[in-house]
Amino acid sequence: MLNSHGLQARGMYSQLRPVAPLLSYATVSLSNVIASTCQYEALKYVSFSVATLGKCAKMFPVMLWGAVMLRKRYTWRDAALAVAITGGCFAFFTLGPTASRVARGADVSGLGLALMAGYLLADGYTSTFQQRLFSGYEMSSLNQVLYTGLCSIALSSFGLISSGQLAGTLRFLTNHPEAIFHILSLSLAATCGSLCISFIIKSFGALTLATVMTTRQVLSIALSAIVFRSALTPAQWASAAVVMLALYAKGFMSKGKSGSKQKQAD
Repeated sequence: MLNSHGLQARGMYSQLRPVAPLLSYATVSLSNVIASTCQYEALKYVSFSVATLGKCAKMFPVMLWGAVMLRKRYTWRDAALAVAITGGCFAFFTLGPTASRVARGADVSGLGLALMAGYLLADGYTSTFQQRLFSGYEMSSLNQVLYTGLCSIALSSFGLISSGQLAGTLRFLTNHPEAIFHILSLSLAATCGSLCISFIIKSFGALTLATVMTTRQVLSIALSAIVFRSALTPAQWASAAVVMLALYAKGFMSKGKSGSKQKQAD
């Protein structure tokens, strides 16, 4: 009995202790914080629809980082789909209204586009480095999310303190305590999303994750157009359709490859 409890305790400890060097967790955390910062800042300058569709263009950065960090090789079909997706996103940005409702100034859309580019590069690095950690260490999704989250708390706290925004943040929460519930709700949703993302990366890879996120982007754009009455031009809808079709085509191609490998194994 005592031995079984001891084994269980050691098993729990093995899940809780860091498997990789703390610097590796911190690297994932830093790139993730940079990606999140660019993403939220971009919403000040471009519409939600533009920011949402822009996330679909992460396939090209993921392929770039995969080639550099993981020495992966991609087929011409992968490259063609990446070009189609990136071109569709660029067309969506140039063929209709893009500025956020709260944006002010003439060059706000350009700044928003630059922030989205920063988001794509940082987010692509994050998912690729996560895949590298899973390949190099025997770690669970929970372990990676735990230590990445702790590092993110430390980095975000350092950013608030060093920029002098901590006092203003606490004052805002004191004046608007109802915001705490919304923050906790968003944190819970983000944590669940991180667990799902980490599991997909571990099981299927970073490029598959970029494809899986397509359905969420489609629903987000549709809901934004309905709820917030975000007017999109026919050309923008056509550009969005090109992006979605290319992403789904990539998903079916990946599924076909995995199916053929399974048959060969059988």
